Amino acid sequence: MPQPRPCYAGFDDLLEDCGMTFQTALISAHGVVVASDRLFVERVPPDSQGRRRILFQRTHAKKTRIARSQNVVCVFAGGGYSQTIADNIVIDCNPIGLTDAEWERCLRTTGNNLPEYVGETVSDEVIVVRTDDLESALKVIRQGGDSPTLTPFTSHMCAGIDTDARVVPKLFWRAEMALDELHTLAVVTVMHACQENPTLVGGGVDVVTIDQTHHVQEFYYNEQKAEKI
Repeated sequence: MPQPRPCYAGFDDLLEDCGMTFQTALISAHGVVVASDRLFVERVPPDSQGRRRILFQRTHAKKTRIARSQNVVCVFAGGGYSQTIADNIVIDCNPIGLTDAEWERCLRTTGNNLPEYVGETVSDEVIVVRTDDLESALKVIRQGGDSPTLTPFTSHMCAGIDTDARVVPKLFWRAEMALDELHTLAVVTVMHACQENPTLVGGGVDVVTIDQTHHVQEFYYNEQKAEKI
């Protein structure tokens, strides 16, 4: 069983990572699976002297986003603006009829003109999957006030905290995995991150599957059910 990671040097370091949590996306010849934990931690900006308030609140909610048309699926990690970017993408970016360049420009603009995080170095990360083209998955990364950068992937990708759980897909992913195998691997990966970092990852696992017919399904496992998997 994974062991908890070493303690942070200070509470500020813990707060800086709290917004990240953990997600993974897996692609095979049979479809795509996206999975996320549910932990949210209230982000308190530093005061005028650069100090953060010690008390903070934890809550659980979905971090997956699906467009009304089901043409786009997103999952987000990072600071508070990561959710804003994901919401902008599923509301404003419809990939149907767009070239790759037009689609990528639309994704970049969703993160423009958002404020920088004052006194923090946290980034925003959003994994984006077009359901009409399962091989065009991307991770959108916004660092500071910069325009977002895009990282394409065709096998597996993780977002959020730097955890040994990122190794799990590298060890077990195969290009011909059935959709239910991807589903299981995604849950195992997120739960590995939860066991390794219980203060930063938790609340169960949300899973979104997209098959080759572009059919989208959502699943939720509480921590007890996810641990059994």
